[in-house]
Amino acid sequence: QAAGDVSTGFPAALERTIAPRLDGLAERLAAPDAAFLDVGVGVAAMAVEMVRRWPSLRVVGVDPLAASIALARDNVRAAGLADRIELREQGAEDLPDEDRFDLAWVPGVFIPERALPSILERVRRALRPGGWLLLAFAGPGADPLATALARLRTALWGGAQLAPAEFEGLLARSGLVDVTSLPGPPGSTVAMMAGRRPGAASA
Repeated sequence: QAAGDVSTGFPAALERTIAPRLDGLAERLAAPDAAFLDVGVGVAAMAVEMVRRWPSLRVVGVDPLAASIALARDNVRAAGLADRIELREQGAEDLPDEDRFDLAWVPGVFIPERALPSILERVRRALRPGGWLLLAFAGPGADPLATALARLRTALWGGAQLAPAEFEGLLARSGLVDVTSLPGPPGSTVAMMAGRRPGAASA
């Protein structure tokens, strides 16, 4: 629960600094039919904060861990948001959704390298044309010790440990376009990269 609560600050950063950099995303999140896919939803702390920040947004959260989903359901019910947050005990590689989401969050720090290509391709298909995917991963920081600890945590979590250029290549090969690196918080060892599903004319 404590680890999940750390993610509650992300929606504010998304609204303030990330969405304005990604063409059309701010408008999509504010639309009446806006939808967000939270891969690795954990205890749903970020999902709850997302729907509080965007009143029309609906969320689908997936996680293969039964214990996480059980906590997530308790948290969503306690927040009174069960009508806006759908939770599934499911791996992202098994997503059945097509053309549904405006934004998807993929935490690469928890996803093994061997599974990442199939998950990215599956999530791309779940995006609406023009929708964005955000990939988080352990990136190089200014402090060598902090960077080494971030890589150790990623290894313990079983996450992918690749160079930024390799993550960029994975996003491009999954069929995403406009792949771009995003600035993280000062001193952070978590980096983010975004890619967009091509629009209807070029999909």
